[in-house]
Amino acid sequence: MKVIVVPCLNDNYSYILFDEQSKNAAVVDPSEAWPLLKELEKNQLSLTAVLCTHHHADHIGGLEDIIEERGGVRVLGFEGDKSRIPLLNELYADGDEFTVCGVSGVIYHTPGHTTGGIVYHIENHMFTGDTLFCGGCGRLFE
Repeated sequence: MKVIVVPCLNDNYSYILFDEQSKNAAVVDPSEAWPLLKELEKNQLSLTAVLCTHHHADHIGGLEDIIEERGGVRVLGFEGDKSRIPLLNELYADGDEFTVCGVSGVIYHTPGHTTGGIVYHIENHMFTGDTLFCGGCGRLFE
């Protein structure tokens, strides 16, 4: 699995995970759609899944546009965030396993920044959303 870091908004990042052979891709935290869609097209990647770490707009603000543009993709997230992220179509709990881009991962529920925050552990990568910050843990929200 390869990872492309995509700058979004003025101070945020989203990530594209992909399998080099199949060209299947997943996006983590689509804060805005167009930089991600541009990168998917540039690399000729087929979007199959979106992984949401929590419900804040700077992490899911581009989700609706991505679904409208690409349609029919899996949208993974925490079961407790279904009302906050209505486009979720695969709900997970703490410790659940999942597969994207041909690799397996584990979801960890990490409440603190939000009550529904989760971390995706895939191979040697951890996608933490706003659970971990360089200087601390960030502000706490409901």
